[in-house]
Amino acid sequence: MEVAHFIPEPNQNTYVCEAGECDTRAIQTNNTDTDDRGYIYIVDRAGTGTHILQLTGDAKKIIED
Repeated sequence: MEVAHFIPEPNQNTYVCEAGECDTRAIQTNNTDTDDRGYIYIVDRAGTGTHILQLTGDAKKIIED
């Protein structure tokens, strides 16, 4: 069940190269993990970085029920 989403903003480190062309506007976050404290770790493979997230509000209530 999807209860929330997060899309990081591109930054000065974000890049993507395909067929010799490079573009600085792509987000490619597809490496995720969670721990027993409820933290969500995401890593962007286009250089945007690592983000550590935690559900709050209605999304947190949904998964606690």
